[in-house]
Amino acid sequence: MNSITKHIGLGALLLLAGFGNSVASVNPASSLPHLGEKNVWENGGQQAAAYSLHETTELAEQIWTELTNRFVMHYEHGQYEQAKQVAQRAYDIASVAYGIDNTNTADSLLKLGIVSQSFDDLIAAKAYLLDALAILERQLSPGHPDTAIALTNLGNIYFSLQKYELSQRYHQRALDIRTHAYGPAHPSVAQSNYNLAVLHDHQKHYPQAESLYRKAIDSWTITLGPNHPYVANAVSSLTNIYIAQNKLQEAADVLQNWVKVKKSFYGGEHQEVAQSLLDLGTLYVEQGKYRTASKMYEEALGIAEHVLNPSDPQLAMLMYILANVYHVQARMSDQDADESNPSSTADKNKTTRMASLFARALPLYVQAADILDADITHNKPELDIVLSELTLLYKALGNQDMANQTQSRLTLAQ
Repeated sequence: MNSITKHIGLGALLLLAGFGNSVASVNPASSLPHLGEKNVWENGGQQAAAYSLHETTELAEQIWTELTNRFVMHYEHGQYEQAKQVAQRAYDIASVAYGIDNTNTADSLLKLGIVSQSFDDLIAAKAYLLDALAILERQLSPGHPDTAIALTNLGNIYFSLQKYELSQRYHQRALDIRTHAYGPAHPSVAQSNYNLAVLHDHQKHYPQAESLYRKAIDSWTITLGPNHPYVANAVSSLTNIYIAQNKLQEAADVLQNWVKVKKSFYGGEHQEVAQSLLDLGTLYVEQGKYRTASKMYEEALGIAEHVLNPSDPQLAMLMYILANVYHVQARMSDQDADESNPSSTADKNKTTRMASLFARALPLYVQAADILDADITHNKPELDIVLSELTLLYKALGNQDMANQTQSRLTLAQ
């Protein structure tokens, strides 16, 4: 995740579930008896009136809760126009039923601000959120945890507007408030740390970003679990800042530790573990450490063969990736051979290794091609790639007949 999210993040559900348990100041007129019902007051007394008022207040709360639920549903499904309409209705009701300076009105303004960000209407979003923040600070206090939600969204808006100093100021305020309210290990504190990390990362302030990413990772791993997408995003971002600085060993250390965390949480054979091994293998490939990369891919493939259907195209592509790493190493061994002295011990070893690598790559290419060829729902570009590499491998092995046969499959696939 290379930019700060445009929604509230972890605070979203807290906000959208209703703000501050505020109860509507409902006008009790609708609950009073008509003139002909005077005996109700005389005989039922205040209990009947209190019960009727409770029903009216409860109805208002139900309406508000329903609007909130509808907003969340539309927003989470990307139905932003419908979410905007619900948010506007919530504001219209809140400003009348609760008053213009009520926390529920602030809640509806926050909803409008959030959905306006989804339309990239940042100026309108900023206005809504500033109004919401002002209400919350008056009604709750400038240091109340609920104000951090508005502060976080304003920080995100200023980030999008490339006003980084203002963005940092709002995110830092949100972090300070949440840390004071919840302690340093709370998930919302981790969210603020992550937001600040992204801000520093974007400005290439890598030491600050690294420290904040690590805080977010440590906290989220404990509070949300290592399988949560927030943790994965933070680990990916931390790895990327090391790669950006060409600190490839540090990046590998992060991913190696991440593999250990995933294994301890999921056990050895889980798709999440396989994905982390793939990420680590890819990093080693980028460093030119093909042997180490192949070990990561081999372990990932072993897991995938247990957890995926044998006909799954994902399995085929993993087979292709590992075969390609073997194939690249074989080509490198061939290039390193000394043509002037092919009988030397070193060259014999290279030739033996090259043959071994070709032998490993060949069945993986064949299996991958067969899986992809049998999958009628799958796009063919991946099959083209596998068949192209398989054709080259057959040529390298001197098997021109199989190379031609594979080439013909490639023509049909195209």
